[in-house]
Amino acid sequence: MLEVTAIASGSTGNAYLLDDGAGHKLLLECGVPFQKLLQALNFNLIQLSGCLLTHEHKDHSKAVDDLLKHSVRVYTSKGTARALGIDDHWNYKAATELLEQRIDGAWTVVPLKAEHDAAEPFIYLIWSRFADAHILFATDTYYIRYKMPEDLTHILIEANYSMEHLNENIADGIVEAARKPRILHSHMNLDTLKEFIKANRFPNLQAVYLIHMSNDNAEEERMVKEVEELTGVPVTAF
Repeated sequence: MLEVTAIASGSTGNAYLLDDGAGHKLLLECGVPFQKLLQALNFNLIQLSGCLLTHEHKDHSKAVDDLLKHSVRVYTSKGTARALGIDDHWNYKAATELLEQRIDGAWTVVPLKAEHDAAEPFIYLIWSRFADAHILFATDTYYIRYKMPEDLTHILIEANYSMEHLNENIADGIVEAARKPRILHSHMNLDTLKEFIKANRFPNLQAVYLIHMSNDNAEEERMVKEVEELTGVPVTAF
């Protein structure tokens, strides 16, 4: 059975851990200090198959140099690798849009283009061989252009803000109006997330995880409730 853990989620740092229950773990993002990642892994890097990076922003890539130094393979786009200055490191593995890549005999990954203000951002489809899980990992993208496979069992997806709450915060002076265009064109809101779910069919879905929620503009209880009503599966907010 697949186990999903949030090491950190939000604007100050992002890192998630997939555990297939058969001795293989996959790190999604590394936007926290390396010591925090080690603690989450019980100071044992042996079972870590690698790390997937979506893009170069520090709240997603902070510990990338330390991971590479400790012989953890990092998978990301060439554009992201160049932006981070890791494209010539021996532990960096280039990920290519729509090209299937196998990791450690336990995971199969297909990168998809994300919509974000970064060099070459990705979201990922991930298959776990031993947990028999099919996962979508989508963060820092304001919409998803692809039709998803119907066999998805787990979705980790950004629910950064609700438009109503963002507009209220701007009107109340909590959020500067000048920030709104960047938010709209870099992060996914609740309405867009719901439209994405409606546009796809997920008969095998087991769980949804809402990630990268804004401290100011998210409405966690409402978001969880509405996504649960829409999907009919347990929803967890990280």
